[in-house]
Amino acid sequence: EVAGDPVVVEEEPVEEVVEETTEEVVEEVVEQPAEEVAEETAENVVIEEEAIVLMGAVINTGCFIGKKTMIDMGAILGGNAVVKENCHIGANAVIAGTIEPYCEKSVVIEKDCLIGAGAIILEGIHVGEGSIIGANALVREDVPSYSIAVGIPAKVIKKNEKEKFLVEDLRKI
Repeated sequence: EVAGDPVVVEEEPVEEVVEETTEEVVEEVVEQPAEEVAEETAENVVIEEEAIVLMGAVINTGCFIGKKTMIDMGAILGGNAVVKENCHIGANAVIAGTIEPYCEKSVVIEKDCLIGAGAIILEGIHVGEGSIIGANALVREDVPSYSIAVGIPAKVIKKNEKEKFLVEDLRKI
């Protein structure tokens, strides 16, 4: 076998597998009364007032979403992720969880953070208050407060001594 050669796998057509899986999930959901689903969600996920979760976002069990935080379309919050108040999690960003693979430390995103579209924050990472993570960054290490981290892997390119970055500060980078 040479790299790039097509690999032929004898399996069911994808359409059939997707159809069967979808039917199983729908049956499970339909069998569970809506009141039970709402109760379970209320016990395991906290979404504080004025937080916004847009369509297509996935919020896993045990997550906390602070006041006035926005979870954009297609973003994924893994199990037990903590996103504090006044944050924006960009479209298709992934905040890893603690469930699979198991991790003792939850991802914590402190208040006033901006996580760019498509960014990935791995298990157990702490993003300090007022930090900005660039689009498509891969965060493998903790990010200090009031920092800007970009790239794959993400590196801090600027640390601000002020409490918040101003638009003028960002234009100078």
